[in-house]
Amino acid sequence: MTVIQIAPAIVFGMIFAVALERLLRQYCKRLRDDNARMIAARDALVEQQRLADAVADDPVIPYAVKCFVLDMSFLASERAVAEKLADWIDAGMPANVAQSPDEVIPIFDQLRELNRSHPQAFEAVTGALRGAMIAAVVQWPSTAAKLFRAAHRISAESTTEVAASAVAVHRAAKTNHWLDIGAVPA
Repeated sequence: MTVIQIAPAIVFGMIFAVALERLLRQYCKRLRDDNARMIAARDALVEQQRLADAVADDPVIPYAVKCFVLDMSFLASERAVAEKLADWIDAGMPANVAQSPDEVIPIFDQLRELNRSHPQAFEAVTGALRGAMIAAVVQWPSTAAKLFRAAHRISAESTTEVAASAVAVHRAAKTNHWLDIGAVPA
C-alpha cells in the first residue's frame, strides 16, 4: 500500500475524531449545565422549604397567608403546574378577568398588614414565595428555558414586589385551575 492509498483513510479518521470530540464536548457541556441547574434547584427548594416551615410555625402569620405560601410551594413542586406557569409568564403574564379582584385583595391586604406589623415574618413569607418561584424556574429544562429571563427579575424584586408578583401568579393559578393538577380527589 502506498501513501496515496492510505491518505483517504487517515483524513476520514481525523474528520471522524474531530466530529466525535465536538459531540463529546457538547454532551459534557450539557451535563455541566444540567448539573448546575439541578444544584440551583436543590438549593432553592431547601431554602424555600426552610422558610415555608418557618412561616408554618410562626403564630403571627395569618392562616390565609400560610395557605397562600403552601399553594405557591405546590406551584414549584409540580412539573405540569410549573410548565403552565412558565407558559403564562412567557406570554407576558396576561391578565385573566375570570377571577374577581375581591378574591385577591384580602390576601394582598393581609400581606401588607403583615409587612407593617411584623416585618420579620413578612420577610420569611416573601423569602418562601421567592424561593418557590425560583425553584419553579430552574427545576426542569422545559421551564428553565422559558424562565431564566424572569429569574433575574424575581431575584431582584423588593419584598413588596415579590408579594405582588406572587399574588398575580396565585391569581393566574386559581383562575386557570393549575392548583387542581395532581390534586388528590376528596
